[in-house]
Amino acid sequence: IASGSQAKAAVSLLIGLLLNVVVRSFEFLVAMPAMGGGAPDWGNRMFMVMAADVIVQLRDYAEGACGSSSAAEPIFLVALRKQASQALAAYDVDIRIDIDGRIEFGDRLTAEVLQIVREGISNVCRHTAAKRATISLRCSGGLLRIEINNEHGGIRPPPFRPRSITERASALGGAAFVREGRFNDTIVCVEIPL
Repeated sequence: IASGSQAKAAVSLLIGLLLNVVVRSFEFLVAMPAMGGGAPDWGNRMFMVMAADVIVQLRDYAEGACGSSSAAEPIFLVALRKQASQALAAYDVDIRIDIDGRIEFGDRLTAEVLQIVREGISNVCRHTAAKRATISLRCSGGLLRIEINNEHGGIRPPPFRPRSITERASALGGAAFVREGRFNDTIVCVEIPL
């Protein structure tokens, strides 16, 4: 078993290697037109930006796991903010994260909640014309409540049920439902017992 400093060195080396692969791939995409290969398409460029972002997230997580994280925010909130910034960069949708009170739970539930939020953000970006949305998380009364709220500009969407979010919430002993907000908005609500 590696000592703390050996583990940090190994993680640092791995992250450096992965970053090098991403940078070299990006350089190749940029050089394609000069080599007669045509311009890289938007999807390839976006993939490279997202890949580099994942590497940065991995580095931040590894630093936190090695006890050297300097982040003032919990890793959970950092990940949510990162998802919001990706939505803004990729889809020009401004996602606000609203956390009410202290949100703490185990690793498994954290991963599931992050996936529910990721799916909600993806749904807003890909299936609506919204330019703004809010993700709200609150813990009270033994329940975690997640609300994914997006404007719909007065054009009420047909009734729908977000299948994957509903299935994920159900697997955690909770439920998901959709309701109409007071300000021409649609709200996907998720409740999970803690």
